[in-house]
Amino acid sequence: MSKHPIITDLSAFFEYHLPIFDEILAKAHTPLRQRPFAATIKFVAYCIVEIKGDTKEKAFEKPWFKSFYHQISDWYSEKYGEAMKSDSTDFTALGVLLIYDTPFRIEIPLSVTGERVSQTSGWFCMPNSILEHENVFDWITCPPNFKKMSAEERSFLEADLRAIAEAIRSLRINLMTATIESDALQNLADSIPSHVEKAANDILSLSQAGISSSFWELHLAMEKSLKLLLRQKGSTAPNIHVLKDLCDKANRMTGVSIDISLLSNVASHKDAICHRYGEANEITLEEAILNYKNSLVVVRNVTETLSREIIMDNAKVLLRLPPHLC
Repeated sequence: MSKHPIITDLSAFFEYHLPIFDEILAKAHTPLRQRPFAATIKFVAYCIVEIKGDTKEKAFEKPWFKSFYHQISDWYSEKYGEAMKSDSTDFTALGVLLIYDTPFRIEIPLSVTGERVSQTSGWFCMPNSILEHENVFDWITCPPNFKKMSAEERSFLEADLRAIAEAIRSLRINLMTATIESDALQNLADSIPSHVEKAANDILSLSQAGISSSFWELHLAMEKSLKLLLRQKGSTAPNIHVLKDLCDKANRMTGVSIDISLLSNVASHKDAICHRYGEANEITLEEAILNYKNSLVVVRNVTETLSREIIMDNAKVLLRLPPHLC
């Protein structure tokens, strides 16, 4: 007797195959919002044998692909519900800001929607600075009452917020546009923003263990940035944590000039290791935030030194929705 079910219609066919495809995509760490399209591609590649009067070449441009995509999207919506809408981690970056001696969470947009050209196309920007029309105060999650702030306090807060957001946007763009020719280097580059975000979450925890841990996470972000730079430039990255030594080695390479004085503003490798094991002295929120901001400056400056063929300075691009979404 056959182990496979008898397929009587397309819906039953999806019910049999899509859980298999979804399991593969889940194990590959594919974000939920990307899975309907990825599953449709797999369905076309592995399940469709022949199409009368057509071929599978440039399938995503074909009307029948659009039909399959919408049915598969419905299957995902039925399975995952609201989770399909909330999975948007790639569009914002997490940061932390100190207001009234209290850490506040900030969500920094990594892409900004621009002018719409038609129903299916429009401009969007991937900024590395703050755009003229943006209100940075909108990025504070559950903000305090700004009406109670003096003009001086608000001005200082805005400058602080802009500096943090611009550093985070810049380091993201720097890593995105860097010339990276191996999976190992790509994995190294991809891990850097996660350490920066982990540090912000650690500070937001308000626990002494979390605040202390932020120092180690930020040290890793700086260390990995320097080691990425060395390896991208064709040098070896020594298995050490000493930022000054890594920076000295990088500065001896052609075309690299990093202001080593920036490292005097961040915790040393010895202090970072003590924080890693919870053996450091108690740290105030002010000290943790200052180290956070100074570490962002270091990571931004190091990643700006990476070689790249593409320069994105608040780059604007005109995008058209793919046919399967129109």
